[in-house]
Amino acid sequence: MEIISQRGTSQRTDGGFIYRFDKNLKDGSEAWRCTKSGCKGRVRVVNGEVHLKSDHNHVPNPTEVAVKHYLSSIRNRASSSQDTPKIVLEQELSLLTEDSIAQLPKYEALRRMIERTRKVIKTFQWSVVNGDFGVYFVLTLYYISEHKAFIRHKQKKGRRSSK
Repeated sequence: MEIISQRGTSQRTDGGFIYRFDKNLKDGSEAWRCTKSGCKGRVRVVNGEVHLKSDHNHVPNPTEVAVKHYLSSIRNRASSSQDTPKIVLEQELSLLTEDSIAQLPKYEALRRMIERTRKVIKTFQWSVVNGDFGVYFVLTLYYISEHKAFIRHKQKKGRRSSK
């Protein structure tokens, strides 16, 4: 199953191990490597099937995998819904075991993670043509923790594009 990491990259879990994408191979399959530093564990994914290529030098940790799934689902819910952080955390928490709950970060850190996920939404850019020159605006839409949107803009002067 795939999850999204804190930095926004795709990760895959299988058998209590977490893998990060390594490269696309010539035969159309994907190579994934273990996220633990110094581990030589590798898998190859061919048409959705996972094949182990080299063994790990550590034991599987299903608790860590469950925590990573929890954090990924929180980030996903934070970006797609406007529920309060408390509601998001409590609804997702019901799916975890006691061992996994013991490994979670503190509540305050999880709440800040949700707020950071919601902070920057999109950057818009377009041009307005006025006379002989174009005026370009770059607008960034932000959400602050009270769910109020505000816009910050920068104005750049430039030439009008020739058609």
